[in-house]
Amino acid sequence: PRRVPGGGPPRTEGTMTASPTDLSGMFADLRRGDAAARNRVMATVWDRLVRMAGAALSRFPGVARVREPACVANELSLKLINRLDAGCDPATPEAFFGFAKKVLTNQLIEDVLTHRRRERLLGPE
Repeated sequence: PRRVPGGGPPRTEGTMTASPTDLSGMFADLRRGDAAARNRVMATVWDRLVRMAGAALSRFPGVARVREPACVANELSLKLINRLDAGCDPATPEAFFGFAKKVLTNQLIEDVLTHRRRERLLGPE
């Protein structure tokens, strides 16, 4: 595996994209207790998470000024890994990405609120 520029999980060559069937199989592997399946899922979906983060940042310009899509995607991937480890069981790739979008939106809202609290305490940057 090689490290992904800008952070994120290691990726094995050739796993940049996967069909929904491939992801469904990886989710089935997770349900069967395959410890390596989580890493395969995250490596497979990394590029899409970065694209999702970039699109979401366009709706949060204050956050976009200080955060890069890969940084946001890395934080998102850690949250998704924690959820998968805690037993989150996406039934389909669509359900996984829908869940990822909700986690991402909540993450960016929290970033906005944190920035506003910091400005109230310290003044504008």
